[in-house]
Amino acid sequence: MRKRLGYSLLFLALLLLAAISQWPAATLASLLERASNDRWRLTSPSGSIWHGAGMLLARADKNTPWRNIQNITWQIRPAELLLGRLVADISPEQGRLRLSAGISGLQAENVELGLPAAAIAPLLPGALGRYRWQGMLRADGERFGCNWAGSDCQGGLEIFWREASLGEIPGIVLGDYHIKLTGQGSATKIGLQTLRGHLQIDGSGEFTADGGLHFSGLASAPSLPIATVAADPALVAATLDDRLPNPLAALLNTLGRPAGDGKYLLEYRQTR
Repeated sequence: MRKRLGYSLLFLALLLLAAISQWPAATLASLLERASNDRWRLTSPSGSIWHGAGMLLARADKNTPWRNIQNITWQIRPAELLLGRLVADISPEQGRLRLSAGISGLQAENVELGLPAAAIAPLLPGALGRYRWQGMLRADGERFGCNWAGSDCQGGLEIFWREASLGEIPGIVLGDYHIKLTGQGSATKIGLQTLRGHLQIDGSGEFTADGGLHFSGLASAPSLPIATVAADPALVAATLDDRLPNPLAALLNTLGRPAGDGKYLLEYRQTR
């Protein structure tokens, strides 16, 4: 009797999988929008829910415009469904990652991902999202995941931001930076270190389970070399005339407060 019941359940499971396999990729697009509270969208979907492609868009909230992220393809691993998990191998234009969703939460594995900073900036909380960040982001990590409530995160990601710049200060590359994210239960720790560049900044902070963000660090902006400013007459003037401030120092004076020896203390708090 038990064997017969087992065969019946297996048959029903296979029948369900066969039915789902016929769903178009547009079904996944609909699910993504609902699951992300209309912050992520998949346009021009093609293929099936199991193996398809489309353009991924994102926005910070319903009052901000959509931004193109990258074209992606995905392949869902059917065997994982038997273990109670939905696992998808995702291949964007630059890199790869595996997403796993189950009862315990959402997890990213084998992350090797490249994205333009301009695509991610609008998703940052509060005032951070209003700066026109530029440059390229590279994220690497074996595993990083959180439960569905976001109250327990584990794992880590290493993010390298190359040729970072701001749209508000044209013509200047700020530098290259290393950002480390470490899940430690109810808080995700943030570490920021300058690898090289005209804007030196090092600090630490954390994302909290209630959606808050705190960061503090020290920053400095040494004089810009002539090779950097030669193409911009305004920057040349700022370099040669002591009455005109270094544009990076002026920015730091706006964002932070002097801490001595040409350094500025930067503090940022965002609460939900």
